[in-house]
Amino acid sequence: AIDPSLLALDNEAGQQRLRRWLLGILYRQRERGGLYHPYLDSFARQGYWGKFPFGRAVTGREFYPPAGRFRPRLLSTGPHRDHDTLLATSRPGQLAPWQILWARRSLGLPNTPESSLLDLLRAWLDAGCESGLLKTVHTDGNQRLLALSPEPARLWPEGRQFECSYSGGRIFRPHHEVEAWDGGPTLAYRGDHGIYRPVSATDRQSYYRKRYRKGALRRVFAREHTGLLTTLEREALEYQFNHGGHADDPNVLTATSTLEMGIDIGDLSSTLLCSIPPTTASYLQRIGRAGRSTGTALVLAVINQRPHDLFFFGRPQEMLAGHIEPPGCWLDASAVLVRQYLAFCFDSAVKESLVNALPHTGKQLVEDLDGGKGPISTILAWIARKESTLQAQFMTRFSDDVRDDTRERFMQETGAQVLRERIHAAARDFDSQRQAITNAQKRLQDQKKEASTQDDQEALKEIEQESRILRVRQQTLNRTAALEILIEYGLLPNYAFPERGVHFNGILYNEHRRRPTGEKANEGDLPAYDIVRGAGSALKELAPRNRFYTHSREFEIQQLSLGTHAQPLLTPWAICGECGHMRRVDALNQPDASPACPQCGYA
Repeated sequence: AIDPSLLALDNEAGQQRLRRWLLGILYRQRERGGLYHPYLDSFARQGYWGKFPFGRAVTGREFYPPAGRFRPRLLSTGPHRDHDTLLATSRPGQLAPWQILWARRSLGLPNTPESSLLDLLRAWLDAGCESGLLKTVHTDGNQRLLALSPEPARLWPEGRQFECSYSGGRIFRPHHEVEAWDGGPTLAYRGDHGIYRPVSATDRQSYYRKRYRKGALRRVFAREHTGLLTTLEREALEYQFNHGGHADDPNVLTATSTLEMGIDIGDLSSTLLCSIPPTTASYLQRIGRAGRSTGTALVLAVINQRPHDLFFFGRPQEMLAGHIEPPGCWLDASAVLVRQYLAFCFDSAVKESLVNALPHTGKQLVEDLDGGKGPISTILAWIARKESTLQAQFMTRFSDDVRDDTRERFMQETGAQVLRERIHAAARDFDSQRQAITNAQKRLQDQKKEASTQDDQEALKEIEQESRILRVRQQTLNRTAALEILIEYGLLPNYAFPERGVHFNGILYNEHRRRPTGEKANEGDLPAYDIVRGAGSALKELAPRNRFYTHSREFEIQQLSLGTHAQPLLTPWAICGECGHMRRVDALNQPDASPACPQCGYA
């Protein structure tokens, strides 16, 4: 039964307060995520929320929100730790629940007994379920979990904004609710004396409201365009950026000088330079990416605190109208000519139908050279037979550009035996990398057997993770192209002088993924990245425990591989304990070497 004091609300002022009470409950429940959606079904039954309720991906939940955010709270008829108990009573020594405080505040009945307000809430629950305003999501005995039904929900484009005089919190309500909220009590839990007053929208709110109403909105999808991408990745990125056929195609590129030349993106409207380029040619090339179709573009440049940037900031005409030097290649350099010579020999061999194909992978290159009967072995034998003729034919192209000393170095470095040794060395180094992975896999198998006997689950997990990484690394290495190896070792030409540098091997894996029973592991599903960084950059970027960013991923540097037993990269040195003089340990171990320091005589 309803308390007789509450029946006194049956007048115009009372009806207004009663309406405000109902609107307040509905507003708060909507703000707390209590509007029904099928996502809530499993959440109400089992408490599962988010994409990864068990720490791993669950099929069918790809579009769920993250597990730790936007966790909804439903209306509960009984005590529940994850939801709002609508019929909760006050506890001794504590403030009354929000629904009790709000009822007394909004109805203007501060002295009404709590039991009377709970009867009113029960009546509202029954009426809400009967009218379709509320929807029962889950029932467990006498306890029900309810949500606001989506059918009666309406989205209003116009309204007024109100601000609480106590908390400063704001609410936006449609015009037909303005009378109920103007001067009404606040929804804030502790704001007994707060009231709502209409306020104007801020400049920020007005700006976004106008933007949203125009309808021409698009999210920012930024991608990187650097030399770390493969050719296929870079071409796919440029196509997506240029054509934009899907809503999530990239519309912002963060690029290095890879976007400077040879790329025409006609719809590009803005360019932002993070520093001043080194030359006028580079500056014009970079800003020239934008405005190619319309002739107008927005170009911004960030000035760093460096003499180069500050100079051109004070004298912009020196950069805008400076001298442009045409690109060129210094031909009087044996390092350039040797690379071009080997490529010339390969082309000549194909032209004379000596071979019709080259090894595709590094593994085939190693087998070719070990067997001595493959295309590369055939070409090397042919080069040895026609060495003088090939060198003469090649050098006639550069007779006016090469000096005698360069020609002499070229003849020495392009000898058939020298080229053979360099190619074999490149193949051996590649094969040693493959062998190192095989040895590491054998070592892990031994460790796995030992951990299995001790039932060390944590060690087994780490070993399995490392094994997966090694398998993917081996697959990636087996796909390495033979020409890529020859280019990396400076035997064939590239658009820039290749630096041996440091290899970065990164692999993505999901430690929570569980395969269904009977499903075989497919390591090809694990993305792998094999990137070469220059030695100078690698010293800073690839140090242990550093974070390296590429392909929109963050990698932690966990291991360093410093050469092999056959080709160690570490050189031990001996240091004098008295004066600090250093010499290599292998020199110290010579039979005729003196153990005493050659500088101070300390022994």
